Amino acid sequence: MSKKNVDPEKLLMETMMRLSKGDFDAESLLRLTRECNELEGLPPPEEMKGCIPDYLPPKEKANKYVELLWGDEDKVLMGEPASFTMPHYSIMPNFNMQDLEFFSAFCGLVKLSKEGYYASVEKELLKKRESLDNLAKWVYNPPKIVKGKSDPMSYKEHSKASQKGKDYATIFEEGPFGLLSYLFGENSSPQVHIHFTKSPELANFVLRLVDLLGRTEEEFAFIKKVSIKTLAKIGRYPNGVKEMKKHKSPIFSRLENMEENEDVKAILASIDGSTQPIDEKEDLKGLGCAVCGSLDNLKKCSRCFSKHYCGAQCQKDDWPIHKLNCTKK
Repeated sequence: MSKKNVDPEKLLMETMMRLSKGDFDAESLLRLTRECNELEGLPPPEEMKGCIPDYLPPKEKANKYVELLWGDEDKVLMGEPASFTMPHYSIMPNFNMQDLEFFSAFCGLVKLSKEGYYASVEKELLKKRESLDNLAKWVYNPPKIVKGKSDPMSYKEHSKASQKGKDYATIFEEGPFGLLSYLFGENSSPQVHIHFTKSPELANFVLRLVDLLGRTEEEFAFIKKVSIKTLAKIGRYPNGVKEMKKHKSPIFSRLENMEENEDVKAILASIDGSTQPIDEKEDLKGLGCAVCGSLDNLKKCSRCFSKHYCGAQCQKDDWPIHKLNCTKK
């Protein structure tokens, strides 16, 4: 049958029927959307923000996933992003479009990090630091995760909905805490840690991490571990220590029965003052690209050899300031 005789509405209905039956083949759904758009005279979905085909190069994927974490305009979720959200639709009725965008971005960046492209992920996040603030904001105030609620929840239902159990832990582990495990992991840059301590979301972010320290359910083991590691890194800096001291009592009570590993010891030492906060400027001295903090593909300024850049664009962006102190050697 020629494409002229294909009814776009029938194609759309086919897509919706497949979704209702649990068919989450993201690439096939992308193909159907491409055909619908072609029949309607619309641009292909690949040209829309939020459409991230699986075949894209990792660095391009990282850039597109970070796009989902900043800006107010709605994006589409097609290709790989849809494969992260579709399996969880039954527990996501209270997710608005931005919540879905954020969750798929977290998952996509985790996938790239697992595949060995964390350096690209970090570089893109540091270019758009609002994305890190939005991660912290989402951790503190995620949408309600409730199974079987097909209609919008009333205020009373929303306020009483218990945020615990396997579904809640799954969303947190696959999404934001999967990403935090890399952002505060062994290969992460101090640039990332310091940004969180200067974020306008720091107070609420720390409050949520302290709350999660108190979760005793088995399904929260990974989330709890990442919370401890994150607090340990944040507690290395003045703003982090200041914020953590506000929750001194619950932190001590929740850590006292845990195995005393290096992260637990670091948190307790930060709060009781037995270790002094690190000077942020000294910690960053000589590390990473002078603009974005990336440790990937670094080259020194060929004139003064005192600053590092990961590429020509970062060097160009920094030149108006750097030229004032750039002396030929």
